[in-house]
Amino acid sequence: MTVQKENNEAKRADNIIWNASSDYSFNSKIKAYDENGKADLYLNYIIGAVHKYYDCSLLNNFFKYLRKDVNCESLKELTWIGLENCTYGRGRCERPVLESLRRDYSKKFLGRCNPALSFDIVDQVKIAHFQRALGEKTNMPKSVI
Repeated sequence: MTVQKENNEAKRADNIIWNASSDYSFNSKIKAYDENGKADLYLNYIIGAVHKYYDCSLLNNFFKYLRKDVNCESLKELTWIGLENCTYGRGRCERPVLESLRRDYSKKFLGRCNPALSFDIVDQVKIAHFQRALGEKTNMPKSVI
């Protein structure tokens, strides 16, 4: 991807985040892109809506606190799974398109995964989460779900 295209996708990600947050002064340090470097509509919506619905200073302090833990990255990923789920729940009435965006994202995510080869607990939780988002039965142990 060329630098110009990367810049365009960064601007697109910002616009999605701003639209979801209803705050055009918000400068997110986090942006989401798909495997082709394109701004991910669903995840960038979630990032912006988290800013809209939740106390970001509290979340930022929580993420700073997590940095002290040896499992920081896993804990951050698990937190984002919870944030995605809660934010989707809050936003779906106001934005009915979220249902299809979430379904599409879940299918893409699961299409890139092989649950039989996933031994990492965070990956197992993500797989179970997106299977449940699609209404699918999970084959994960009860300790995971």
